[in-house]
Amino acid sequence: MIEIIIGLAIYGYFFYVFSMTFAWISNVGSYIPLVGLLFPRGIDGDMVPPRSNAIDTNAVVHNVLLFCIFVVQHFIMARPATKKVITKVIPVYLERSLFVLCASAILHLIVTHWTPIPIVLYEIGAPWSYAVWATCAFGFVLVFFSTWMIDHFDLFGLRQVFMGNNYTHPPLVVQYLYKVSSISVLSSAGVSISFSFST
Repeated sequence: MIEIIIGLAIYGYFFYVFSMTFAWISNVGSYIPLVGLLFPRGIDGDMVPPRSNAIDTNAVVHNVLLFCIFVVQHFIMARPATKKVITKVIPVYLERSLFVLCASAILHLIVTHWTPIPIVLYEIGAPWSYAVWATCAFGFVLVFFSTWMIDHFDLFGLRQVFMGNNYTHPPLVVQYLYKVSSISVLSSAGVSISFSFST
């Protein structure tokens, strides 16, 4: 029973961080006050109006290192050797939940410790900025929808904790967007991120 509570709590934390990340990347809190109350931090931080024509190298390095932590965590924890070590300490059915917890915590770290860069690369005004914002939102919806095309509950560790020791890996069924592209989750994330810096 405790493993189910742990799995659900980690899933809830993931969903909170996922929502926070959307609000952060899209700066939606600037447009919708209620969202701003829940998720006050945007990717631009509090630096309106302080802007500059110079790139802050320290901020760039800091932000790249934050993303590197995220990449390294995914790379290391996805390796069979790492999983073997982890499952000597915790039950096999909690391994995926631990992965989700670590990934969510690092994404949370990125959002909360991101250093805004004051230079403006480009700026799009209304009405086109609304189209760009809608594209960003579409990218996040696509990311979330993509998780249901494989096995959402297995991907986030819920199936494992509910089945416990009876858990078996489900067969990978390639359907919908995955028939077109095996990297639909990454490509849709790219859509959401690439269009977010312009609003």
